[in-house]
Amino acid sequence: MNRQVEAKLNAQIQQALRTHAPLPGWSMPTLKGKTSRGQDEEIILQRSAPKIALLVFDPMNCPTCDANWTFWNKMLADAEISSRFLVLTTAASVPKEYWQQRHITSHPLLAG
Repeated sequence: MNRQVEAKLNAQIQQALRTHAPLPGWSMPTLKGKTSRGQDEEIILQRSAPKIALLVFDPMNCPTCDANWTFWNKMLADAEISSRFLVLTTAASVPKEYWQQRHITSHPLLAG
């Protein structure tokens, strides 16, 4: 019975991946926002490293984001991988205290 359930779930996952997969030739859009200093910034992802992780958070209303900061700080502190992270938020700005409390002031932020 479990194998049947597993097979059905795997088929559904594969279908979802095919349905939501980008079409050949599709590329990531340019990300636009403000830096932690309030300056306009554009990041052209097509020119970025081939492997990049987007750390997306909401500083105002995301208990899960808050619960995961300990994990993210460990990842961001790892010199081998921290340069691959791009920290993003859809919030218009991030309070300086929020940034400092999470010890991520040394990483670039794109807000907006």
